[in-house]
Amino acid sequence: MLLIWTQHLAWEFLSETLTILFVQIAAAVLALKRTQTLRDALMYLALYPLAIMLKVMLEGLGWD
Repeated sequence: MLLIWTQHLAWEFLSETLTILFVQIAAAVLALKRTQTLRDALMYLALYPLAIMLKVMLEGLGWD
C-alpha cells in the first residue's frame, strides 16, 4: 500500500478487496459457534455466490 501511495499508482481492486473482507468476516462470525451443523455448512457454501454477486454489484456501482 505504501508503494501504491508513494508512486501514485492506480488502485483498481476495491471491489475485490471489499468482497474478500466481507467473506472473511462472515466466515469468522459463522465459525464462532461451538458446534457446526449442516445448516452452517450451507451458509458457508452460500458465501461463494454472495461474494460473486457483491463483486458484480460493486463494480456496477463504479467501485473498481
